[in-house]
Amino acid sequence: MTKENYNPDQEFANRIVEALTFYHLEEADLGKLIETNSTDVRRIISLQTTLGLKRANKISSVFGMRYHQFGNPKTKLHPKDKLPASTIAIIDARAENGPPSNIIDTELDLPFHTMKTLRDLKITDEFTPRDIHEKLPEEVKSKIGTNRITVLFKTGSLRNYVVYTKRKQGTKHIYKFLSEESKKKMEELLIKIEIKKKKFNKDQ
Repeated sequence: MTKENYNPDQEFANRIVEALTFYHLEEADLGKLIETNSTDVRRIISLQTTLGLKRANKISSVFGMRYHQFGNPKTKLHPKDKLPASTIAIIDARAENGPPSNIIDTELDLPFHTMKTLRDLKITDEFTPRDIHEKLPEEVKSKIGTNRITVLFKTGSLRNYVVYTKRKQGTKHIYKFLSEESKKKMEELLIKIEIKKKKFNKDQ
Protein backbone atom coordinates (compact mmCIF):
# COMPACT_ATOMS: atom_id res chain seq x y z
CA MET A 1 0.00 0.00 0.00
CA THR A 2 1.58 3.29 -1.09
CA LYS A 3 1.57 6.51 0.91
CA GLU A 4 -0.85 8.00 -1.61
CA ASN A 5 -3.60 5.42 -0.99
CA TYR A 6 -2.75 4.51 2.60
CA ASN A 7 -5.89 4.11 4.69
CA PRO A 8 -5.26 3.39 8.40
CA ASP A 9 -8.88 2.35 8.97
CA GLN A 10 -8.65 -0.18 6.13
CA GLU A 11 -5.38 -1.52 7.51
CA PHE A 12 -6.94 -1.86 10.97
CA ALA A 13 -9.96 -3.61 9.44
CA ASN A 14 -7.64 -6.03 7.65
CA ARG A 15 -5.95 -6.79 10.96
CA ILE A 16 -9.32 -7.57 12.55
CA VAL A 17 -10.09 -10.06 9.75
CA GLU A 18 -6.60 -11.51 10.10
CA ALA A 19 -7.00 -11.95 13.87
CA LEU A 20 -10.48 -13.48 13.64
CA THR A 21 -9.22 -15.99 11.09
CA PHE A 22 -6.03 -16.72 13.03
CA TYR A 23 -7.82 -17.39 16.33
CA HIS A 24 -10.84 -19.10 14.71
CA LEU A 25 -13.24 -16.48 16.03
CA GLU A 26 -16.46 -15.06 14.61
CA GLU A 27 -17.51 -11.41 14.34
CA ALA A 28 -20.08 -12.15 17.08
CA ASP A 29 -17.30 -13.32 19.40
CA LEU A 30 -15.40 -10.07 19.00
CA GLY A 31 -18.65 -8.19 19.45
CA LYS A 32 -19.23 -9.90 22.78
CA LEU A 33 -15.70 -9.07 23.93
CA ILE A 34 -16.08 -5.36 23.15
CA GLU A 35 -19.69 -5.23 24.39
CA THR A 36 -21.40 -4.78 21.03
CA ASN A 37 -22.71 -7.16 18.34
CA SER A 38 -21.66 -8.84 15.11
CA THR A 39 -23.43 -6.24 12.97
CA ASP A 40 -21.40 -3.46 14.54
CA VAL A 41 -18.16 -5.40 14.07
CA ARG A 42 -19.12 -6.07 10.46
CA ARG A 43 -19.67 -2.36 9.91
CA ILE A 44 -16.24 -1.59 11.35
CA ILE A 45 -14.58 -4.13 9.07
CA SER A 46 -16.40 -2.80 6.00
CA LEU A 47 -15.57 0.83 6.96
CA GLN A 48 -19.25 1.72 7.27
CA THR A 49 -18.77 3.26 10.69
CA THR A 50 -16.09 5.42 12.27
CA LEU A 51 -13.61 3.42 14.33
CA GLY A 52 -12.30 6.05 16.76
CA LEU A 53 -9.32 5.78 19.10
CA LYS A 54 -11.32 4.49 22.07
CA ARG A 55 -12.85 1.62 20.11
CA ALA A 56 -9.56 0.84 18.35
CA ASN A 57 -7.93 0.43 21.76
CA LYS A 58 -10.81 -1.72 22.98
CA ILE A 59 -10.52 -4.08 20.01
CA SER A 60 -6.73 -4.19 20.30
CA SER A 61 -6.93 -5.06 24.01
CA VAL A 62 -8.96 -8.16 23.12
CA PHE A 63 -5.81 -9.42 21.41
CA GLY A 64 -3.47 -8.27 24.17
CA MET A 65 -2.19 -5.14 22.45
CA ARG A 66 -2.56 -1.36 22.24
CA TYR A 67 -4.06 0.06 19.05
CA HIS A 68 -0.70 1.20 17.63
CA GLN A 69 0.64 -2.35 18.03
CA PHE A 70 -2.39 -4.20 16.70
CA GLY A 71 -2.80 -1.75 13.82
CA ASN A 72 0.77 -2.37 12.69
CA PRO A 73 0.72 -5.27 10.17
CA LYS A 74 4.32 -6.07 11.10
CA THR A 75 3.36 -6.87 14.69
CA LYS A 76 2.95 -10.60 15.24
CA LEU A 77 -0.28 -11.85 16.77
CA HIS A 78 0.21 -13.36 20.21
CA PRO A 79 -0.04 -17.11 20.87
CA LYS A 80 -3.38 -17.97 22.43
CA ASP A 81 -1.93 -18.45 25.93
CA LYS A 82 -0.63 -14.88 25.90
CA LEU A 83 -4.08 -13.39 25.31
CA PRO A 84 -6.37 -11.95 28.03
CA ALA A 85 -8.32 -14.56 29.99
CA SER A 86 -11.65 -13.33 28.61
CA THR A 87 -10.42 -13.78 25.03
CA ILE A 88 -9.07 -17.26 25.75
CA ALA A 89 -12.44 -18.21 27.25
CA ILE A 90 -14.26 -17.08 24.08
CA ILE A 91 -11.78 -18.96 21.86
CA ASP A 92 -12.26 -22.13 23.92
CA ALA A 93 -16.04 -21.73 23.85
CA ARG A 94 -16.03 -21.29 20.08
CA ALA A 95 -13.84 -24.40 19.67
CA GLU A 96 -16.20 -26.42 21.89
CA ASN A 97 -19.52 -25.14 20.51
CA GLY A 98 -18.56 -24.80 16.87
CA PRO A 99 -19.75 -22.02 14.59
CA PRO A 100 -23.23 -20.49 14.65
CA SER A 101 -25.39 -22.00 11.92
CA ASN A 102 -26.05 -18.64 10.28
CA ILE A 103 -22.44 -17.60 9.66
CA ILE A 104 -19.20 -18.88 8.20
CA ASP A 105 -17.61 -21.97 9.70
CA THR A 106 -14.18 -20.64 10.65
CA GLU A 107 -13.53 -23.73 12.78
CA LEU A 108 -12.75 -25.35 9.43
CA ASP A 109 -10.57 -22.39 8.41
CA LEU A 110 -13.06 -21.76 5.63
CA PRO A 111 -12.04 -18.13 4.94
CA PHE A 112 -8.39 -19.22 4.82
CA HIS A 113 -9.01 -22.13 2.44
CA THR A 114 -11.31 -20.04 0.28
CA MET A 115 -8.69 -17.32 -0.04
CA LYS A 116 -6.14 -19.93 -1.09
CA THR A 117 -8.51 -21.11 -3.80
CA LEU A 118 -9.24 -17.57 -4.97
CA ARG A 119 -5.54 -16.78 -5.11
CA ASP A 120 -5.13 -19.27 -7.96
CA LEU A 121 -7.72 -17.47 -10.09
CA LYS A 122 -7.02 -14.66 -12.56
CA ILE A 123 -8.35 -11.17 -11.96
CA THR A 124 -10.61 -11.60 -15.01
CA ASP A 125 -12.08 -14.92 -13.84
CA GLU A 126 -15.71 -15.21 -12.80
CA PHE A 127 -16.91 -17.94 -10.46
CA THR A 128 -19.84 -19.30 -8.51
CA PRO A 129 -19.76 -20.46 -4.88
CA ARG A 130 -20.04 -24.02 -6.23
CA ASP A 131 -16.89 -23.50 -8.34
CA ILE A 132 -14.97 -22.52 -5.22
CA HIS A 133 -16.53 -25.26 -3.11
CA GLU A 134 -15.39 -27.94 -5.54
CA LYS A 135 -11.75 -26.79 -5.25
CA LEU A 136 -11.61 -26.82 -1.44
CA PRO A 137 -9.65 -29.54 0.42
CA GLU A 138 -11.72 -32.70 0.77
CA GLU A 139 -11.73 -32.53 4.59
CA VAL A 140 -13.33 -29.08 4.39
CA LYS A 141 -15.58 -29.64 1.39
CA SER A 142 -17.15 -32.75 2.88
CA LYS A 143 -18.35 -30.85 5.95
CA ILE A 144 -19.96 -27.79 4.37
CA GLY A 145 -22.38 -26.87 1.61
CA THR A 146 -21.97 -24.24 -1.09
CA ASN A 147 -24.20 -21.90 0.92
CA ARG A 148 -21.30 -21.38 3.32
CA ILE A 149 -19.26 -19.91 0.47
CA THR A 150 -22.20 -17.72 -0.52
CA VAL A 151 -22.43 -16.31 3.01
CA LEU A 152 -18.69 -15.74 3.06
CA PHE A 153 -18.95 -13.72 -0.17
CA LYS A 154 -22.12 -11.80 0.68
CA THR A 155 -21.76 -10.93 4.37
CA GLY A 156 -18.62 -12.69 5.58
CA SER A 157 -14.97 -11.70 5.78
CA LEU A 158 -14.38 -11.93 2.01
CA ARG A 159 -17.13 -9.53 0.95
CA ASN A 160 -14.55 -6.75 0.58
CA TYR A 161 -12.70 -8.74 -2.10
CA VAL A 162 -15.42 -10.20 -4.33
CA VAL A 163 -18.68 -8.84 -5.73
CA TYR A 164 -21.85 -10.28 -7.24
CA THR A 165 -21.97 -9.61 -10.99
CA LYS A 166 -25.80 -9.51 -10.96
CA ARG A 167 -25.74 -12.46 -13.34
CA LYS A 168 -26.48 -16.13 -12.78
CA GLN A 169 -25.35 -19.48 -14.11
CA GLY A 170 -28.67 -21.25 -13.95
CA THR A 171 -29.69 -20.58 -10.34
CA LYS A 172 -26.14 -19.93 -9.13
CA HIS A 173 -24.93 -16.37 -8.59
CA ILE A 174 -21.78 -15.41 -10.45
CA TYR A 175 -19.07 -13.46 -8.63
CA LYS A 176 -15.86 -11.73 -9.62
CA PHE A 177 -13.04 -9.89 -7.88
CA LEU A 178 -14.01 -6.39 -6.81
CA SER A 179 -10.84 -5.01 -8.39
CA GLU A 180 -7.21 -5.84 -9.05
CA GLU A 181 -6.31 -3.92 -5.92
CA SER A 182 -8.79 -5.90 -3.79
CA LYS A 183 -7.35 -9.20 -5.05
CA LYS A 184 -3.87 -7.97 -4.22
CA LYS A 185 -4.97 -7.00 -0.70
CA MET A 186 -6.51 -10.43 -0.21
CA GLU A 187 -3.30 -12.12 -1.34
CA GLU A 188 -1.22 -9.94 0.98
CA LEU A 189 -3.51 -10.83 3.88
CA LEU A 190 -3.30 -14.52 3.01
CA ILE A 191 0.50 -14.45 3.01
CA LYS A 192 0.50 -12.85 6.47
CA ILE A 193 -1.92 -15.46 7.80
CA GLU A 194 0.14 -18.32 6.32
CA ILE A 195 3.31 -17.01 7.95
CA LYS A 196 1.63 -16.53 11.31
CA LYS A 197 -0.03 -19.95 11.18
CA LYS A 198 3.33 -21.56 10.48
CA LYS A 199 4.91 -19.71 13.40
CA PHE A 200 1.92 -20.46 15.66
CA ASN A 201 2.06 -24.20 14.90
CA LYS A 202 5.81 -24.24 15.44
CA ASP A 203 5.39 -22.70 18.90
CA GLN A 204 2.80 -25.26 20.00
